[in-house]
Amino acid sequence: MIWRLAWRSVLRQRRRTLITVIAISLGLALILFSVGMQIDTHQTMIDLGVRMGSGHVAIQAEGYQQHRSLDYLLSGSRRLLAQLRQLSGVRRAIPRLEAAGLVRAGESSAAIAVVGVDPSEEQAVAGLARKSYRRRGRYLSADVRGNRPADIYIGSGLAQTLQVGVGDRVVLTVSPLDDRANSSAAFVVCGIFRTGVTELDSFLVQLPLSAAQQLLSVGDGLTQIAVLLEDGDSARATAARWQARFAAQHGTAMRREILPWQVTHAELYDGLKLDKNFNYLIAGIIFLIIAIGIFNTIQMSVVERTRQFGVMMALGTAPRRMFALVVAEATLIAIVGAIVGLAIGLALHGLMVRYGIDIETMSGGVDSYEFGGVALTGTLHSRLPVPIVALWAAIIVAITLLSGIYPALRATRLRPVSAMRHS
Repeated sequence: MIWRLAWRSVLRQRRRTLITVIAISLGLALILFSVGMQIDTHQTMIDLGVRMGSGHVAIQAEGYQQHRSLDYLLSGSRRLLAQLRQLSGVRRAIPRLEAAGLVRAGESSAAIAVVGVDPSEEQAVAGLARKSYRRRGRYLSADVRGNRPADIYIGSGLAQTLQVGVGDRVVLTVSPLDDRANSSAAFVVCGIFRTGVTELDSFLVQLPLSAAQQLLSVGDGLTQIAVLLEDGDSARATAARWQARFAAQHGTAMRREILPWQVTHAELYDGLKLDKNFNYLIAGIIFLIIAIGIFNTIQMSVVERTRQFGVMMALGTAPRRMFALVVAEATLIAIVGAIVGLAIGLALHGLMVRYGIDIETMSGGVDSYEFGGVALTGTLHSRLPVPIVALWAAIIVAITLLSGIYPALRATRLRPVSAMRHS
C-alpha cells in the first residue's frame, strides 16, 4: 500500500518529478563520465612516468635521492639485478646510470643529463625507446664495432640547440667518479626523440650502459635499478616489504633505499592527487545542487498534501507509516534517476572506450599535453571498474534518501486538526 501511494504521489506532480529525475540522472552521468576519463588519464600518466623514469619501485644507494651524485653508487648491482628478476610480481628490473655532463657540436654546447641504459631493456619497457617518441633515426644499439663511436640518443630541443641531425658526431664531457680530469668521448647521434616535455627534449641524452660506465669510470656501478611490477598499485607495500627484508638480511653494512614511485615521482604524484581532489570538489558541488533540488521537491510535495496527511492521521495512520510514505517517494525518485543516470553514463563511457578524445583536438592543435613532468599523446579513453560505478550510484541514491528525511519527519509532526484546516 505504501509503495502504491508513493508511486501515485510521484506521478501526480509529473513535471516536478521529471525535473528532479533529470537532475539526478545528469549529475550521475556527468560524474561517471569525468571519473572514467580521470581514471584512464591518471593510469596512462603513471604508466608513462614509471616506464620513462624510475619504475614502480626504485632501488638506490642511501642518499642518492637527495644528492643525485656518483658518490652514491649501488654496490653489487649485477647480483641484485639477478635476484630482483627472480622475484614474483616483478615484470622488469632495469639498470640505470645517471650523471651530469656537457655536450658539444662545433661551436655549440649545452649542459645535459646523461643516462646510461641497457638498450634491450629500454625497448622492452617502451620508455623513451617507444616509436611514437622517435622523430628521426633509430634507438640505441649496444653493439660497438671497431673504433666507431658509440650511439647517443638525444631530444629534439637539444638537437636544435646543437644544430645536429642523425649521423652527426658530438663530444660528451663528464666528471668521472675518481675526481680525475674531465673525461670526454665522441658519440654518433643515432636518433632524435620528442616527448613533449621541454625539460626532457632539451636536457636529456641516453647512452648504452657500457659506454656510460666506461666514460664515468664506475666499473659495473649503477645509480639506480628501476623495477616495474605486475601490480603497480602495490608499489608502496612492495617497497616497504623489500626495505624491511633487505634491512633484516644485511643490517647497516650495505645501505640502500627502496622507494615507491610516489616518492621518486613526487611532482607527478602530487599533481594527480590535486587533480583527484578537484574532481571530488566538483562532484560535491553537483551533489549539493542535486540534494537541494530533491529536498525542494519532497518538501513541496509534503506541504501541498498537508490536508491529505491530516485526514490520514485523523483516520488512524501511524506517524511511522507517514514517514515511510515520504521516504518511499524519495526512494522511487532516486531509483529512477539512478537507472537513467547509469544508462546515460555507461553510454558515454562506451563511446569514450571506442572513440576517445584526441589530445591534439582537446589542446587546440598541440599534439601533447604535459602534466607533472609527463606528456600525454594520442587519444584518451575511459575506464570504469564495476565497483566505482556501484559506489557512485549508491552515493547518489543515499543523497536522495537523506534529502527526503527532513520532509518525512515534518509529515510525522503534523497535528491532524491543524493539518485538515490547511488549504
